[in-house]
Amino acid sequence: MEVAMPRHSLLRSLFTVILLSLFALNGSYSQKMVKEEITEGKEFWFGIPLCWLDPVTPDGIRGDGPICIWVSSKVDTKGYLEDLETGSRKNFLVRANQITQIIFGDVLMHKPDDNEQVRNKGIHIKTEDPVSVAVYISYSWTGEAFRVIPVEWLGKRYVTANLYLDKVGNQYYRPPQILITATEDNTTIRYRPTAPTINLEAGQLSQPIKLNKGQTFLILGRMEEGRVQDNTSDLTGTYIEANKPISVLSGHTKGAFPRYQFTFLGRNGSFMRNMMIEMIWPIEMLGTQYVSVPVKYNDRPRGKIADDKGDMIRFVAAYDSTVIFQMRKDGTGLKQISTVLKRGQFHEITNQEDPAYYESTKPVLVAQYGKTWWISPVSPKVSDGDEIQNPSRNGQGMMIILAPLPQWTSYATFRSPQNIDNFVAITFRAKDLPYLKFDGKTFTQKFGNSISYINGTDFAYIVEQVAAGDHWIMGDTLPGGKEKARFAGYVYGNWDRSKDGFAYGYPIGVNYSLDCEDSLVVTDNMLCGDVTGQGEALPPTADCAGIFNVQLDKNNSYNYSDVQLNPDFKAGDKKVTFKLFVLNRKEEAKAIVTVQTKSGQTIRREYEYYPELISVDPTFLDFGMMSVGNSKTLKFKVTNIGKVPATIVQLKLKSGKAEFKINTDELPVTLEPQESKEFEVTATPIENSGVPVRDSVIAVLSCYEETIVGLELRTGEPIIYVSDAHWEPQPVGKETPRTVEIKNIGNVDLVITSYDYPDKVHFRVDETTLPMPLTLKPNSIHTFTVYYKADVPGVNHSTRCEFVSNATKIKPYSDWDGSGLDAGPTITSYDWQRKRVIDKFAGTDKYEGEVILDAIGNAKVDIVDLRIDGDPDGVFSFDKKNAPLQLKPNDPVPLKVWFAPKEEKEYEADIVLVGQFSDKQLEVRGKLHGIGILPHINIKDIPSHQLWLEIQLMEMPRSSTLQSTH
Repeated sequence: MEVAMPRHSLLRSLFTVILLSLFALNGSYSQKMVKEEITEGKEFWFGIPLCWLDPVTPDGIRGDGPICIWVSSKVDTKGYLEDLETGSRKNFLVRANQITQIIFGDVLMHKPDDNEQVRNKGIHIKTEDPVSVAVYISYSWTGEAFRVIPVEWLGKRYVTANLYLDKVGNQYYRPPQILITATEDNTTIRYRPTAPTINLEAGQLSQPIKLNKGQTFLILGRMEEGRVQDNTSDLTGTYIEANKPISVLSGHTKGAFPRYQFTFLGRNGSFMRNMMIEMIWPIEMLGTQYVSVPVKYNDRPRGKIADDKGDMIRFVAAYDSTVIFQMRKDGTGLKQISTVLKRGQFHEITNQEDPAYYESTKPVLVAQYGKTWWISPVSPKVSDGDEIQNPSRNGQGMMIILAPLPQWTSYATFRSPQNIDNFVAITFRAKDLPYLKFDGKTFTQKFGNSISYINGTDFAYIVEQVAAGDHWIMGDTLPGGKEKARFAGYVYGNWDRSKDGFAYGYPIGVNYSLDCEDSLVVTDNMLCGDVTGQGEALPPTADCAGIFNVQLDKNNSYNYSDVQLNPDFKAGDKKVTFKLFVLNRKEEAKAIVTVQTKSGQTIRREYEYYPELISVDPTFLDFGMMSVGNSKTLKFKVTNIGKVPATIVQLKLKSGKAEFKINTDELPVTLEPQESKEFEVTATPIENSGVPVRDSVIAVLSCYEETIVGLELRTGEPIIYVSDAHWEPQPVGKETPRTVEIKNIGNVDLVITSYDYPDKVHFRVDETTLPMPLTLKPNSIHTFTVYYKADVPGVNHSTRCEFVSNATKIKPYSDWDGSGLDAGPTITSYDWQRKRVIDKFAGTDKYEGEVILDAIGNAKVDIVDLRIDGDPDGVFSFDKKNAPLQLKPNDPVPLKVWFAPKEEKEYEADIVLVGQFSDKQLEVRGKLHGIGILPHINIKDIPSHQLWLEIQLMEMPRSSTLQSTH
């Protein structure tokens, strides 16, 4: 178990785990490891062989498509399928222990014109994790199935299994075939056929044939009338060699055994013949021990034609001096059944009706042929109402390549297609019976009395019909725990009906691991959970020693990336480098990784990562409003809440703001689980700004960085603006008020501590409206009242009121001026402040106000004129109907005025009063003021208290008195 460690302990965290001890023993390498099966691969190359359809009535499609590709895996995975000819690519998903079907057209199926021509018809499958692949070809009267051998297990030397040249009708030849697909560029192949082909005679070695990756080469037997159904046309035993791994499919385009006639009373014999095809094992994977069991049919008669009993078994020699033996039926021992065979020669058991065990002196390829049959010979009837009779019931044959004992497996999934009579044949060691299961049930539960035994051997077998659908076979671990129960499985099916026929068959569940005296060494480094490892197959001098795969157990791993292999790695290389990465370093992670050689030698490694985890309190430090040059220090506490020590290597600012400084004198520091430590941050404003200064503290731990604390300070200055006050000539001796505004238009509090003005004779402040000290929040307004009283007429008085505050700009004073008047008319002003523009939502057509008309002195004043000047928009008006004609001293007359704003803007005009007394005319003016507004308020960045004040100010009327000047 490994954890992420502190920075000062990185040397301890940079450890190397030697997974297995490597030591020399008698010149060989040895390690403690387990040997496991390999049943799947990650890459596949193959072609679609020639399935020759009926020449007269084209076959329909029997299954879901002419070609179905079945992909299964022990784990969830994904991959893609592509072909060289069209460049098309299809992605697919595979669920663990389920079969994914990919329907594929027959455009890339090889044709007779492809015979001995290089074509771009290779099909490529690649997946992230190992899978198994099978191909199912199904037409009305012909088809087959074959298991695709992964690229990792392909070889460079092959011998083939085929059949003689056949014919349907009187003129349609159906030859044996071989299809080769290259898996690498610059591949050179040569072959030596055992029967004539279009370009070669039997036994003649071909010229080198150049293929690149994905290119195919089809070989058909020569089509000559004199060789039809003659062994001289049989390609069985053809030897193929290449300089690089190739895949080889071998069989027949459409044939039958035994030898049936070509026509049936005028109808060609297509329905009695079937495609036969299997992907062939490379010579290095062939074995010397095999078991065969009879192919089962629902109702197959025997003895209707020569050699129609049992099955045909062929043993093809891969090496010279090969001899075949078979266990006697009574189990008394092996007997020799073949002569000494040379490479490419084969021994045939033409009518094998019994299960049997075989041995050979050297590796051989073994093919089992299911036979074509009919229920009765052709018997024409010519009486009225009768029709020409072909066989009233018949069945087709197929071919299966048997698995040698070392390639028996403990696990297989397979699909039995719909609308077919499906069967499964399973061979196994009798002692393993209690440990074998079919679809989750033990063999005994599933098959009962159908279990049979082979005399004189350790082997038993089952041959039973199974339902259409997906199935699985599994062997449990045997006592002792070193290996599992193993078996060889074959699934096949047939459709035996009147003048109709179809058959298929293929091996299921293959153990590809090679027999090799090899060993495996895995070394790895782990830093902050990330793993870098290397696997090496030993000894380096053994050709069979090679790495197969490195795989992550996704079901039992979490928070790790998939295994990444070095890009140039190919299965079979002596070494492989692999990497895994923790996806989220703040969470625990676990990975189980398997490294495996091609012989099945397996090392399983488990990696665990525990992160450094910390909590912080508080997570935000607000330094508030600060003045430039002043400093403030705040603290935060860090606690280790993880399972392992946490090292704080560094504390740094995310944005590097100069206003903040972190005290890092005690770093780096390691906190044990649940241990805490406090840290200080000092803030010092550098300049005033209306924008807050923000930053964050980042904690740099051993394996990752984390933002832990937010920082903020605000700077600014109060800005004072005080309005002025002006009085038009006022009656002598009368005190008249004005309202003055103090505004804080800065972004910090304005504090006014005192005020003063020189002329206290004529001006007076209502101190109740201006208490000291006075604090105004940013963007707020305070109003106070100042009075003016003239003591003589015709003299101007003025003064300035200075305010002492923490503001230095922009107008910390208020200018006041006024003059006195002893006789004549007066008129006041009116300010509506802010009023809604008159529209259908306003609820009125104008807003009412009031001005006061009066006369000072001892004489009456006649009103000569009363009007409004400077109102081009016509928004102001007054009550002309009730306007007075004469004013009496000290008898004020109120006059209604109205404001009707038309748009959102500020309006101002004069209300003019012209009076006459003692043959003199005097003109005085009052101000009419108002602001038209619309009902929208932008409250962005406005404090709630200011918004309330703004709304109140909208509704506050203000008035002033204007008096005449002489």
